[in-house]
Amino acid sequence: MTIKVGNETVMCINIYEWVKNKTDLESSCFHFCNEGKRGYVNAALLKKMGFKAGASDYFFSRPNKVFTGLWIEVKDAGKKPTKQQREFMNRMLMDGYYATWFDNFDDVIKCIKEFYLIE
Repeated sequence: MTIKVGNETVMCINIYEWVKNKTDLESSCFHFCNEGKRGYVNAALLKKMGFKAGASDYFFSRPNKVFTGLWIEVKDAGKKPTKQQREFMNRMLMDGYYATWFDNFDDVIKCIKEFYLIE
């Protein structure tokens, strides 16, 4: 699988670095590597292993006082989630998680801070 190193990838790296260096959330922060092109064989194998198209980029398993955890989809500036991504976020909301998306670093960090009451 080839990962495209573009703005979204750089933003994801920066988000994880911020989480790792500025919070105590690293052990509950997971990135789902849904980026990249896959051949038919790899796509079939990934699906058999539980791969979910549309799964958000980040999952924070630590709950807050209202939600079971936090899902965040990261998009390039000006881009919006796909239909599958929106459906995934809606399922997570129905399951008691907070699920949202952002197209810039500052809003992601603001969301994490507000969700976990980080100064």
